[in-house]
Amino acid sequence: MALGASIGIIYKYLNALPLRVQQRYGNQNEKIHIFETGIQKLMKSLKILPVVFIFIFLSSCTRVVKETYPDGTVKSEVMVKNGMKNGEAKYYYPSGMIELRVNYTDDKLDGTYEKFNAKGIRTELTNYRNGKKEGGSKSFSDDGWLYMAANFTNDTINGVYYEYHENGQVKVSGSYNHGLYDGKWEYFDAGGVKVGYADFNNGTGKQVALHFGSKRIKTEVNYVNNEKDGPEIWYDQDGSIEKTIVYSKGKVVSSK
Repeated sequence: MALGASIGIIYKYLNALPLRVQQRYGNQNEKIHIFETGIQKLMKSLKILPVVFIFIFLSSCTRVVKETYPDGTVKSEVMVKNGMKNGEAKYYYPSGMIELRVNYTDDKLDGTYEKFNAKGIRTELTNYRNGKKEGGSKSFSDDGWLYMAANFTNDTINGVYYEYHENGQVKVSGSYNHGLYDGKWEYFDAGGVKVGYADFNNGTGKQVALHFGSKRIKTEVNYVNNEKDGPEIWYDQDGSIEKTIVYSKGKVVSSK
């Protein structure tokens, strides 16, 4: 600090960061204002800007904020700009293994979101925009194999949808229309044999399961608004009715 200078005065704050700092110098009362955008105004003549104020200005713009567990192990590393999370953020298990790797824009998830289990295996890969799921999303087992792939629009599942068996064979193939089952769906066993099918229109339709290795119907049930609604009929191999379960809005109301 220059000889005769007074202590800096913080005039305003924005998001817990100093918005303006003023420092006065000597008997001539020379003063300077420092903002996040840089030096706004220099009153009278001032030849040297204190290095400490340059550091304050730079560090208030972008920095990495670290949080630790009680034993000192890093718990999180988050890029902060203008008092908000901006850029990459990493969160860790107490073991030091990474748990989450995400990106933020103004405190909202934006970009790639990756989640890992305690063994370091990725279990989720999802794209975000403005804090909501947007685009592709994949889910993986604790052993790392892909078991679900979906798409989202404005945080709602929308578009093609797949589930997989551990060996990579397709288990379920279908599509959503803004959260509702839509179009043709197919179901397969781990060997690729078709075991069922369905046809939906905005959440309403019929789902059919087949007896293994044949085209004979095992069960058929109606859906309304993505929920079982109406009779679910079970058939024996010879086609005779084995039992009937009646649903209303996804709940069983009778069985015979």
